[in-house]
Amino acid sequence: MADPRLGAVTLRRGNDTYGMLRSIRVFANGQKVAALKPNTQQTLQFPLGEHVFTAKMDWTSSAPLVVEVNADGPAIVEVALPVKAVFATFVRPREAIEIHLA
Repeated sequence: MADPRLGAVTLRRGNDTYGMLRSIRVFANGQKVAALKPNTQQTLQFPLGEHVFTAKMDWTSSAPLVVEVNADGPAIVEVALPVKAVFATFVRPREAIEIHLA
């Protein structure tokens, strides 16, 4: 039986081209919760309410993403480091990784 105090979040990384040999580490509320290789996803349970997600690889990271976790169904968070991020890794390293709700 599912715990009614928890909701699901699916973390997804598509087939991005830049950094394809590396994992993107995903953090929720400052704690590492996943390491995603290209074309992978992972579904995790979190307490209901707001959680702040970020993604990191080496010196690059994403802007924070606030996700409202509820019991209605999984929130889908997508992360990517596309080839256009090559330039951003040097001029905007704290926002080079893309993170958004699907």
